[in-house]
Amino acid sequence: NNLDEQNLDNGSITLTLTNDETTTKSGSLDVNDFIFTGLPSGTSIQGITSDATGKIITILLDFTPGVDFDTDIVGAEVTVKSSILTFSKLSPLTAIIPDIVASIESVSITASTNLDEQNLDNGTITLTLTNDETPIKAGLLDVNDFTFTNLPSGTTIESITSDGTGKIITILLAYTPGDFDNNITDALVTVLPATLTYNTGGSLSTSPYTITASTESVAITSSGNLDEQNLDKGTIVLTLTNDQTITSGAIDSIHFRFDNLPPGTSIESIGSDIGRTIITIELNFDNYFDFDDPIDNVAIAVRPSILTWNLTDSLPTSDFLIADYDETPQAFMTSSSWLREFFLDTMSMDIKFEEEVFKRNISINTTDFVIENGPTGLSVNGLTNLADSSITLELEFDGTDFDDSLTNVMIAIKNEVLVQQETDFLRTDPFTIKANIEPVISDVSITDDTAKIDDVIMATIVLSEYTEDSMYLLVPGAKIGGYPIDSMKWVSHN
Repeated sequence: NNLDEQNLDNGSITLTLTNDETTTKSGSLDVNDFIFTGLPSGTSIQGITSDATGKIITILLDFTPGVDFDTDIVGAEVTVKSSILTFSKLSPLTAIIPDIVASIESVSITASTNLDEQNLDNGTITLTLTNDETPIKAGLLDVNDFTFTNLPSGTTIESITSDGTGKIITILLAYTPGDFDNNITDALVTVLPATLTYNTGGSLSTSPYTITASTESVAITSSGNLDEQNLDKGTIVLTLTNDQTITSGAIDSIHFRFDNLPPGTSIESIGSDIGRTIITIELNFDNYFDFDDPIDNVAIAVRPSILTWNLTDSLPTSDFLIADYDETPQAFMTSSSWLREFFLDTMSMDIKFEEEVFKRNISINTTDFVIENGPTGLSVNGLTNLADSSITLELEFDGTDFDDSLTNVMIAIKNEVLVQQETDFLRTDPFTIKANIEPVISDVSITDDTAKIDDVIMATIVLSEYTEDSMYLLVPGAKIGGYPIDSMKWVSHN
């Protein structure tokens, strides 16, 4: 009946007698009336029967699975003793049993979810048994009945189950992230005999299989073309490949190494996206610090303390460039009132810089500011509101008269107190200080009319030597003919 190792249990051998028959018809025959040679170890006889003619003998076999044989059984024999034969009373009859085919048990990995470092946790390995099966069907198997060779450190077995046939075994893995950077090409799973039905004398091992290493890296995917001008509030975006930031705890600048950032650069904030693969770094830059050459070897390294997979070494970016900027310092002046001779004393001027700042940790003095082409007697008397890029000059004027407007006045700031201005002075744009032309009274006339005490009467003052730039003010206590002037109004330039 095409016997093999798998169907030997409950298998049968059918003998056909030629020119003879058993003495017992349609009944059970005594096993002791038969001699079996060469059957596999573990084979026994369940029963022997004859048909109604006594010519057909059926032998039902019993085989204890697990007594493994791996080569075909050739030349096994069964001998029928003459005591149960009708005609052949003097000699037994012997038949050669057809070859009993050995089954080669094996186990193979038929699915493994393409195991790699990233999906090893909750990954699965599916084994398929050939010519064997687990004794437990559709149930949990004992992890101790398996051995695992060359799994990455940190890998454990979550569970092992068999399907309803006992031929499919599913292994669920657990993995505590750790780092390995070389593919593991010789991982093995071995099924021990305790969980096999037929191959109980030896273990079954899979062929070596590969667990792919993930090479973690970080790259700058956006930096806004950083230069000296946009470094303050600039951002750098890092993208992690094959890694993620940790799920708990804040991410801070201590979790990074910053190489060759320009002096004056600090970290404003660091954040990670919901997928934990995008890191955004916002920068601060103190523009007091100047650099005049591009910095082409800036790099950022992410320390392993905030990484999920790469737990041993920092992940560095490639070098990137921060461009320098050639500043053009400028100074601008805004006065506190009209730039006229009459208002110069106690006037103040606000000086503001663009692309320039004062040096720090030095004294800024009034002598560091020069009024060029200004009127005689005008000087800087005090400094207030000093900031990195602005200051207020308090002026003092001794009243020295000038009658021509000054059109090329500038405030010059010494370069010794400035960062960008390396030579000479930094000057404001030229501005004009208008002269006051003092008028001469050529005539005074009073209305010829009767008046009583406390009446207000009109007086007309005629001026000469005046211009439209002349200033006319009613001085407190002014009088005409000993009488106080109540008010004064300009009438005409004629």
